[in-house]
Amino acid sequence: NPLEILKSKTLKKWTNRQPINMSDCKYCPALGICGGGCAFNAEIKFGGLQKRDKTFCVHTHKILDWLLTKSVKEKLKTDNVYIKNISFMFI
Repeated sequence: NPLEILKSKTLKKWTNRQPINMSDCKYCPALGICGGGCAFNAEIKFGGLQKRDKTFCVHTHKILDWLLTKSVKEKLKTDNVYIKNISFMFI
């Protein structure tokens, strides 16, 4: 019965697995662009569904760094910009 599936605790647990609901991700600077990584990887590799997929975190932080750098360079209309990489602080 589809209604029983929609009321399932397991389904709710998996559908609520979003970075904004995860305590490890609460103060992450990439929260707004992160999809949360692979829930299966988090479950298998890192010990729980609500754990971070740390492999995906590295990727998301690199993308955030690239987006910010590209935005600043385009806004200033120059490639002569140095932005210190602080992503190591959040991984």
